[in-house]
Amino acid sequence: MSNIVYTTIRHEFTPNHLLGRVVGTSSMLMKITFPIELFISGMWAEYFPIKGLFILSTMIFISLFLLIRKHPFSKVI
Repeated sequence: MSNIVYTTIRHEFTPNHLLGRVVGTSSMLMKITFPIELFISGMWAEYFPIKGLFILSTMIFISLFLLIRKHPFSKVI
């Protein structure tokens, strides 16, 4: 779900002549950092209860949703 929102915002605010460069660069950065993300999430799952991590994730997504609803971008949709 967050990937769709991120992609939509990126396409909305990037000029057309730079879209290919921006999409390629951000995609490559996300692919490079993926192993690091997996390692960190594995470490968190090792030391913190899984239920707490899901609650934290839910709270983060709800707060992001509320922030986006107040942003002028929400009027575009």
